[in-house]
Formats: sequence, C-alpha cells, structure tokens
Amino acid sequence: MAFNKAKVLEDVNKLIQKGDYSRAIIEFERIFKIDPKDYKLRQRLGDIYLRVGKKKEAVEQFQLVAEGYVKEGFFLKAMAIYRQILRIEPARYDIYEKLAELYKKQGLLADAITNLRVLADAYEKQKKLNEAMQTWEKIISWDPDNIIYRGKLIEFYLKQGLYSRATEKLKQTIDYLKSKGRFEDVENLINKFPGLIEEDKGFGIQIARSLYNSGKYMEALARIDTYLSSNPDDIESICLKGNCYTALGQLEKAKEAFKNALKINPDLIDAKKGLLKVYVKEKNTVDFLVILDELYKQLVAKKQYDEIKTILDNYYVYLPNEKKIIKMYVELARTIGDINGLIDKLKKLGNLYIEDGNINDAALCFKEILAIDPYEPNAVEFFERFKPKEGVKETEKTPQILEEIEIQEEVIPEINREILEVETHLKYGLINKAKEKLEELSNRYPDSHEIKELWLKYFTITKDKEATIMVLNELVNIYKAQENIEKANFYEQKLKELTVQVLPEKGYQKEEVIEEVEVVDELEVIESETEAEVVEETVEEITAPNIEEMFLEADFYLKNGLTEDAIKVYQNILNFYPDNERAKKALAEIIGKEKTVIEEIPEQEPIKDEEKHEFFDLSKEIIKEMEQEEALTNLFKSEAEKLTFEKLLKEFKSKISQEIEESDVETHYNLGIAYKEMGLLDEAIHEFVLTSRFLNKAYDSYTMIASCLTEKKEWDKALEFYKRALQMPDISKEKVAGTYLEMGYLYENMNEIDNALLSFKKAYDIDNNLFIAKEKIDEIISKNPLAAKSLDKNKEV
Repeated sequence: MAFNKAKVLEDVNKLIQKGDYSRAIIEFERIFKIDPKDYKLRQRLGDIYLRVGKKKEAVEQFQLVAEGYVKEGFFLKAMAIYRQILRIEPARYDIYEKLAELYKKQGLLADAITNLRVLADAYEKQKKLNEAMQTWEKIISWDPDNIIYRGKLIEFYLKQGLYSRATEKLKQTIDYLKSKGRFEDVENLINKFPGLIEEDKGFGIQIARSLYNSGKYMEALARIDTYLSSNPDDIESICLKGNCYTALGQLEKAKEAFKNALKINPDLIDAKKGLLKVYVKEKNTVDFLVILDELYKQLVAKKQYDEIKTILDNYYVYLPNEKKIIKMYVELARTIGDINGLIDKLKKLGNLYIEDGNINDAALCFKEILAIDPYEPNAVEFFERFKPKEGVKETEKTPQILEEIEIQEEVIPEINREILEVETHLKYGLINKAKEKLEELSNRYPDSHEIKELWLKYFTITKDKEATIMVLNELVNIYKAQENIEKANFYEQKLKELTVQVLPEKGYQKEEVIEEVEVVDELEVIESETEAEVVEETVEEITAPNIEEMFLEADFYLKNGLTEDAIKVYQNILNFYPDNERAKKALAEIIGKEKTVIEEIPEQEPIKDEEKHEFFDLSKEIIKEMEQEEALTNLFKSEAEKLTFEKLLKEFKSKISQEIEESDVETHYNLGIAYKEMGLLDEAIHEFVLTSRFLNKAYDSYTMIASCLTEKKEWDKALEFYKRALQMPDISKEKVAGTYLEMGYLYENMNEIDNALLSFKKAYDIDNNLFIAKEKIDEIISKNPLAAKSLDKNKEV
C-alpha cells in the first residue's frame, strides 16, 4: 500500500490532541524516512520533544532543520532556528560560530562579532587556547580597525606566556595603524604594553603631528622639543613647532621658529607660509608683502599655479584692497588663461586706481578688459566718464592714454548706451525703470542676445524662475544658431542647474530654485558675453507638507520614546509655520521635561485606566517577559550556563535601543519574518521595532508587530499598532482595506461587535473586491440584527 503522508499527519494530529506524544513521535519518524527534507514538520517534532522533556532530542531535530535551511540558502530561517537552540542550550558554543557566519553573510557585522566574542571568552574559560586564539584572529580579520580587539588578542597571548607571538602581533598592529595615520592609537597601544617592543625614534614627531592635527598644541610642543633635542636641524619639526605657537597665539615664538627653519633652508616653502600667517595676525603688511612676493616668484618658477591661487585666496580676504595681491592675481590669470578671473581682478585694480586718482593706470586696466570684451559695461562706462569732451581743453588730469585708445563715437553705438542705462537702473535697484527700458529695447531688437542677457539679470534679481529658464532656452538657441558653441554650452549648463528637479523626502517634495540675489553696489550677475560674474547659487525650496501629518509623525515618535526625532519634526514644522503655537508649546514641553529629568527625576503618578491603552513600551515588555521566563532558567545545567544566559539577556537589552543603518533595514525586516515563521514572536517583534524607525518600512513593520501580538492574543496592543500603521503616508487603498479587515477580526475576538462591524464595512467601502469583508458584515448582521444600527449611527472605529 502506498504511503499516504496526509493520512499519517492526520493521525499525528489526533495523537497530539490526546497527549499521546510517544506514538506521535513514532509517526513523525515514519514520515521522515520517506520525506527527510520536510523541515517545518521536523521543527514540529522538536517542539514535541521539548514538551516531553527530551531537550537533547529536540536540539538534534532543530539542528537538522537549521543545517537543511543553510544548504538550501534560507539563511534567515536557519538563524532563527539556531537562536532557538541557544534558548534551550545556551552552552552550545558551536552554534555561536554558525550564527556569526550567517550574520556576516547578511551584512550584520556587529551581530556577527558579538557571537564570536562570546565564543572566544568561552574557549578561554575552558582552556581551549588554540580555539580561542583562532576566534580572536577571525574577529580581527572581520573588523581590522578595532584597536580594542587587537589589544585583546595581544593580552591573550601574554596571559598564555606567548611573548614572541604577542610582540609579533603588536608590531603588525602598529604598522597597520601607522598606515592609517592613527599615531595616537599607536602611542596608546605602546603605553599599554611597555617594553614589549623598542620605540621608533622618529615616531615621536609623527605623534606630535597627530596631536597638532587634533588641536592638542601643548602636548605636541612637548613631543617636538623632545625630538629636537636629538635632531636640532630637522626643519619639518621646527616648522611644526612654529605652527603650534601660531595656533596658541604666541606669535614671537612662532616667528622665531620659522626664521630658524629658513636659516637652515632659505627656500623652505612651509616656513614662508608660516610667516605669512604670523604677519597677517600681527597686521604687519610690509613684511607680509615681502614674504608673499618671495613665495610667489618661487612658486611661479616651479609652475605650481594651484598652490599660488590657494595662497592668494587665503589672504585676499584680509587685504582685499592691496594692489600687490591683485596684481599677482592678474599675472596668474594671464599665465593660466583664466579670462573670467582676469576681467574680475582688472576691474578691481582699475577701480582702486580711480580711487587714488591714478586715471592713466586705471585706463590701462580697462583697455585690457575691452580687448577681451568690447562691450564690458564697466570698461565702457569708464571711457564714457573720462573721455575728453569736444572743444574742452585737455587738463593735466586728462589721461594721455585716452588719445592712444582713440575711442570713436561709432565704437559705442546707441544700443550700447541704452544697455548701459539698463545696467545702471539694475545696479541701483531701479527695477521698474529697468523693466520699462528692457521692454522698449526688446521691441526694437527682438533677437539681440545682449537684451536677452539683460532680461536674465532682471529675472535673476526678481526671482522669476520660470522666466529665467525661458530666457536661458532662448539664449541657448541664439548662440547655437550663431555657432557660438562655447556660449551655447555655458547657458545650457546654467539651464540644467536651474531646471526643477522633484526630490521626494518624507512624503513631501523638494525643488531647486534660484536664490535671491541682493542688489549691491556692483551688480555683476551675468556679463554680456563672458559670464565671469554669474552670481547665482541654488538652494532647496521645500514645498510645505501637510501640517497634520507632521504632528502625527511627531506624536508617533513621542509614543515610541524617540524624543530627538520628535524634536526634529517640531522644528521642521516651525521652519514652515514659524507662528504655530501648537508646535512651539509641544517643543517647549519636551525640552522642559528633559531638563526636569536631568535635574531631578519626579515620582511617577499611577497610570489611569483610560491611559493604559494609549501606548505600551514594547521593548520593556519583551525584556520583562524574558526575565520572568522561568522555564528557561530551569534549563540551565550549571552556574556557568546561567551566567551565559544572563550575558545573552544583557546583549538583548542593549540591542533594543540600538540604531541600524538604512542599508540593513531589509535584512532586519526579513530576519523578523523568519523569526515569526519559526514561532519566535518576541525576537520577531524586536526586529520589526528596529525597522519601524524608517519611514519606508514603518507601515509593514507596524502591521507585522500587530500580527505577532495577535498570535500572542494581546489584541488590544495589536489594535494600537494597526492604528499606527494607518497613520503612515502613501499607503495603497488595498493595504488600508486589509488593515481595517484585520482590525475587524481583532474587535470580533474582543467581543466588540459594533466596532468589528464598522471595521469590516470600512474595509469593504475602500475595496469592493474584498468580498471576505462583505461576508463578515452579512455574518455579523445575521447573528446580531441589532448590530446594523451601529452602521446607521456612523460610529467611528
């Protein structure tokens, strides 16, 4: 007769119901001879063995299940089973290693290492030294940057009297940390194991540099002086000493150090850079310019143009009107072909000459600008202003160079005079006049790129984003038609930068817009042909989200004890709605409570009955249940096993408050699913609590927590989580309907028939394809005709 598995399972279920576990076990074994890979059934057999007190046999079955899942690639399920084995036999240290490997495969390195550390400690206590050593080596290979683990391994070798191995491992660690620039860690390690290796003589200066970079200048100086006592001509150390004194504000000592370095090597660039810092702090412009000139010539000879630019940029902010610095900028721009920078600094230099009354030198600057851009407004304005009028005798103040330039009337045609007029209006904030003139010019010169560029200035100032984009499009087309590829590409790039990009973030949208540009004395937003002075920065403008949704989010964070997240939401509300009293009050209450808690923890009042259903601390509930689970305590064979379990419990408590990376969310969520399938509901809830903190997983996490609580028959708590799930944004109508359906079942279990009926109706109203909801409505009304009245009253669930 053929084997009928379904029939045998039916018999097994009857035997279990009768409590005849011995015969049920025999039937299970019959099934496994035919189908050994039915892992769910084998897990059930393990549960039967536990019921009859046969822990060893139960663990054997669970281990077969876990190994089977690993072979078939179901790692999360395997992890859940291994955790179950550890709850039965905490001293099964081999399981920790298996779990560590699986955690690592899932990318959960911290969890993996936690299991390995438990294993290493256990091996050491059992005097299994080779196994302990290999475990520590594995920990370090998985997390090489952790100096604590490396130190633990060195300590382990020293405890066992393996000094040569300890020394070798210390040297390896020091070399690794040096390669990462972690010199302070090296020093700490050497101090922890004094005498184990001979200290490198040059290591002191490396430590000093690390201390300097960390802002520990006095400690760095002590190291440098020690090193210089045996290496007095080390110019690198002398410069570092000067930098420390500069940072401490001891400028005379800093100056002395840098000058001493220059005595040893007169071309030392670092020493000259150091002196520049000192002279700026002293406001010693004369000596500053001398050193800057030396450094400039030195770097030009080496063609280190980027270095020159960096130095000039650093000090230009302190001396913005110093002609020597601006001349260096001009020379550098000519050398490297920076046209925009050249025009910018020539204008600056020319204006400074005008202030000094040196019109001839100013004219040379603006003449060079016109050679690059014949319509540059500032240069055109200069020659309009200082051009000798007809019939007027030239005075001594009239620059002779103007005659050499020979500016003719036709060089500045009428359109350019009118462009200059618009420029002036914009420059002094006369926006309406500028607009009137632009409209007049646009009618006369509809295809003029100069007029389009003036419109671009106008729309930038008035923050008209759409119009700006339209004008940029027109300019791109004009320059493409003229085959001016450089200009076309320039405006095309600007167009891309200003194009609106919708960026979803937490349920609301972001878009890039043009930042307001202030009307200043020198309005140089966009130059006519060379766009050297485009002063536009994009900022993010956030479309105001729904304020009620934000309050719901803040409320959720507060209920879950996530105070910092709640504060951020309230601050975000005030960013959009600065006068919102509700947000201000809530924020003040939170901050006030935190302050009060720090000063004195008040005695808590008893929770009222009606408040008990508001919120429950899920983490504390889980820990409480674990601590009170007497059945587990009775499983310990020895005090050592009990200590191990306490260590595990401590670990679990710490994980309740842990933060997880966004990249790990899916893994933790899937692990929760696996725990749930294995019947490990507390572990599943823990994983879903972690993932619920991420908005994209919040709805699914809440519904899974509710499902776990439903299995535990904690229906009131399950309802709370379903309600929270419904508060999440962007839920499909199918999900909403399904949630109301589950709530209906819960109300039915709690014998709240009216609420159950309303929940089922809500589900069916949202999704008419959910026929099971319709069936439940008909079923309830047929059994309780009076319940239909609750629908007429529109009672809220």
